[in-house]
Amino acid sequence: MELELPENAVLADLIQALGEKFSKRFYRKYISRHYADVALVNGKPVINPSYKLRNGDRIVFVTSEREDGSDQN
Repeated sequence: MELELPENAVLADLIQALGEKFSKRFYRKYISRHYADVALVNGKPVINPSYKLRNGDRIVFVTSEREDGSDQN
């Protein structure tokens, strides 16, 4: 999926855009500093919300969500 972000966007901007589009819960957990979720930017783990993104970066999110619903945070 491709997403348009403003120039000089940081990881927090991406998380917010995704939260607005797909999951407000995901964004709330992130801004509450629940970093059990890991963002990989170009294959490297990043948790700094001020990490500057560049055009063409590939971001993968690995979450701690469980299908049985036991993660209720």
